[in-house]
Amino acid sequence: MSNLKEIWRRHLGGEILDLALAKKAGLTVVGSKKGEIYCLDKIGKTVWSAQVSGEARVVTISRDGRFTFTSSSDDRILCLDKNGERIWNFKTDGSASCIGYSEEGKIVVAGSNENVLYNLSNEGESRWNCSLDDRIESVAISDSGDIILAATKNNIIHCFDFRGELLWKRTLKGEFIDLALSSDGRLISVAADSKVHVFDDKGDIKWEREMGNLILALDICGMSMNIVVSAIDDVIFCLDESGEMLWQQGLKESLIKLAASKDCKKFAASTLDSSVLFLEDLGEDTEIFYEILCRGKEKCGTFVSAVYTALCPKCGSERNVVRIIKEKL
Repeated sequence: MSNLKEIWRRHLGGEILDLALAKKAGLTVVGSKKGEIYCLDKIGKTVWSAQVSGEARVVTISRDGRFTFTSSSDDRILCLDKNGERIWNFKTDGSASCIGYSEEGKIVVAGSNENVLYNLSNEGESRWNCSLDDRIESVAISDSGDIILAATKNNIIHCFDFRGELLWKRTLKGEFIDLALSSDGRLISVAADSKVHVFDDKGDIKWEREMGNLILALDICGMSMNIVVSAIDDVIFCLDESGEMLWQQGLKESLIKLAASKDCKKFAASTLDSSVLFLEDLGEDTEIFYEILCRGKEKCGTFVSAVYTALCPKCGSERNVVRIIKEKL
């Protein structure tokens, strides 16, 4: 059973194109159609923001929040530091459509809309690249950097080693939607139409499961190896490593993008109305409240609310300290 509760929600004023979760730091990074990138903390407050040329179509962030990677319309991969300042940029052949990061190997992988797969060092230097036969829709890399995946628009999953040698490729029966790789590289989860397909690191199919409706996004939780799936019928599912249903929960809306914490208890997501929200499995009979301390000019005092707000309920100031209170009923 799950008891997913909405912890906070932000409407950032532009269509959300991508998001990622810094699973150790508890930060959520968001890219918008306006080219705005926001880094949000555990209560949804802005830590930093940055602007890129064109659309911020893809974002990813290191687990500790030290590095954020994105792309720009002038065909560059950008690396930002923990304050949103640019560290380096790398020119690509076409705009980068997807980016992944290896924590241990310190490797950046990216796929472009001109069919090129790039492997870069942590300093933004090219290690190798190769051309595939269609636009690259998604990439993933294991923590060690030994396993690299690239999914192309023609519904083919490619697997490479750290040198760029092709290990295997598999053609999906449905239209590719999303891709996730476990941190150790031994579990590969792919969404195509309404099915979840799971492969091992040799490319052999382990199992498939029909979810009953079009899948929008999926992710793999690091510690448990559980697979979380968002579907178009406003439901989030959690499957174990063997494909057994652990829980499912109906929501008020569909989750377009989805990122899960290592313990599969916390989820960052985006919605059709361009909101970013954070969900947490609080367990049975637990409710949340918010303590808001106004630090604005009026110094209005402290308020308790059952609904999340980043503003002082009295004067509307954004200068507040918000504390989340979790209570057993």
